[in-house]
Amino acid sequence: MFNFKHTRRVIIMKILFYSKNDNQFCRKFCEMVESVIPDCDKEVYRSIESLQNSLCRPLYYDTAIGVFFITDHHELSEIMELQALFRNIRLIVLLPDRQKETITKGHTLHPRFLSFVDNNHSEILAILEKMTGKDYTEKSEHR
Repeated sequence: MFNFKHTRRVIIMKILFYSKNDNQFCRKFCEMVESVIPDCDKEVYRSIESLQNSLCRPLYYDTAIGVFFITDHHELSEIMELQALFRNIRLIVLLPDRQKETITKGHTLHPRFLSFVDNNHSEILAILEKMTGKDYTEKSEHR
């Protein structure tokens, strides 16, 4: 007889990066995430269509975190149209500017964390670490 009490379930986590532009900030951030959180599955999307197609497929992971680098107001509007697909995704949204209208629209996505594309990498990385439920910083400092 199989004893379910003593088995541990493996939690599968996926981080979804969306950035239309392959800029220095996004590349550096993805590299930092890879070095600090190595045991997560990661996917990068460069178009709204590819992100939408991925989110329309069945989810084969327990936890999904979306990190969206939004570069302009048109792109923010396109992301807002996909809002129903983000129900089971913990979002980090990085907005292009600090205008009141932009921030208001960003909040309609119900992100766990809202910031700006020109902010510090380490703050966003710390939030991402907290959302994964693990503390990788201590381990990476001792390497």
